[in-house]
Amino acid sequence: MVIPRHARRIIPLGTLKAILDGAGLNAEELRVCWEEWVMRRYTVVLEFDREAGAYSAVVPGLPGCTSMGDTVDEALVNIRDAIGLYVGAMEEDGETLPDEVQVIVATVAA
Repeated sequence: MVIPRHARRIIPLGTLKAILDGAGLNAEELRVCWEEWVMRRYTVVLEFDREAGAYSAVVPGLPGCTSMGDTVDEALVNIRDAIGLYVGAMEEDGETLPDEVQVIVATVAA
């Protein structure tokens, strides 16, 4: 099980196992609950960059937070890491995390 970098306290493994057993949860169920209840979610926009031959990933709600990957999956893994670093730096500096922005995708004739 991975404990997020920004966690303020580390729970001893025995204590965590007792909590999970008492709640009738396994580690995967806890991870899903953690993501739903605690982790912030950010919209990620992916675009294939023909020049680079890779996918670029941008987080509109976190200005300057970008990454790339050779595949969509790799780009998503990389942008998740970038988001963690971005958010961690903001928290370390005592800054307020920005609210998620609404992204509208439209097709226009031109």
